[in-house]
Amino acid sequence: MSDPELQDWARSEQGPGQSVPSIWPAAHGAGRGVGIALLVIELLAVAVGFWRTQSASGLVLWLLWLLILGMIVLGAITAKLVRGVGTMSYVIDDHRLTVFWTGHKHVIALAEIIEVEYDPYLPVPSSGWEPLWPGLVVWTRRRGDGIWRAWATLPPRGRVRIRTMTGGVEISPSRPIRFLVDIDRRRAGGPAPAVEMRSQSKAGHWSEPAEPWREPDSPTAHDGPAGAEPAIETDRATRTELGLLRYAYRQLFHKEILGDRLSSNLIAVGVIIPLLMVVYLFSQLAGVADPVALHWDALGEVDRLGPPSALWQLPMLAAFVLVGNTVLATALVTVDRFLSRLMLAAIPIVQLVATVALVRAVG
Repeated sequence: MSDPELQDWARSEQGPGQSVPSIWPAAHGAGRGVGIALLVIELLAVAVGFWRTQSASGLVLWLLWLLILGMIVLGAITAKLVRGVGTMSYVIDDHRLTVFWTGHKHVIALAEIIEVEYDPYLPVPSSGWEPLWPGLVVWTRRRGDGIWRAWATLPPRGRVRIRTMTGGVEISPSRPIRFLVDIDRRRAGGPAPAVEMRSQSKAGHWSEPAEPWREPDSPTAHDGPAGAEPAIETDRATRTELGLLRYAYRQLFHKEILGDRLSSNLIAVGVIIPLLMVVYLFSQLAGVADPVALHWDALGEVDRLGPPSALWQLPMLAAFVLVGNTVLATALVTVDRFLSRLMLAAIPIVQLVATVALVRAVG
């Protein structure tokens, strides 16, 4: 269900004297960027397969056609998963919570909700094996307290858990703190405040006030046992501090980098370009001359030669730029978001220069 259709449905469900249903899109995880990267790779594999069929015969030709058909099927599955990431949303009115995903909906009555939990800093019980797709989790499982279902785009630690009389659900709204305030107000029977819900400012246009979102207070390390030796206490405190720093960095990366549409798109492009370089070099390596020109001087003359295997340094360089700039961008986002985005924007620029050098060396 598209966003305009979802808004129309929310208006139609609004009863007399009731507040406007609030629409909460799923958190923006890594699923869309990874899916688009996979779609590009699958499309490229189909194109290379078609190109190779022009000169193949016998068993090789049949294997190429099987590869092409397999890539087409995988592309269709990937496209469905990417669509699922983009269409997942949660709608709350005065009586129920409705989960929308790829045209389907699941309704949870507010009267059946026992407890709503969200604490990204506490360890969560293992949900068992989950499908290996970053940014999209949909499952149904039977547990000791009933049947649990998940419609989420974040890892277990970042999800909101809603316990009901018959089990529960795990979801991942884009603004969990506002979502908790909204659902608690509606469960208590009070009007939902304008700051936590989407309001209709114009006909056919929905907006959400830009209130600052605050993280829950960071947990502090527990004091060690009384009488412990100073060296043991220091070592334990150091390990705890390092663990908190690593966790804070991961949270910063997920919320501020992957949660920002421009930053996540730049990272997705930075992932796609090295993969394209690897596929291109792998398909052309057999025809590369030995030795191959690796460097040119200021006059355009070749001043360094090497084996064709040395060309793999260029995709590796592109991958190192992606990792290094992403780490720096995550550290800079707390200082200046513009500088963080500038570091991420440099990734595809450097990678394109490396791609041009690769094409020139192969040609």
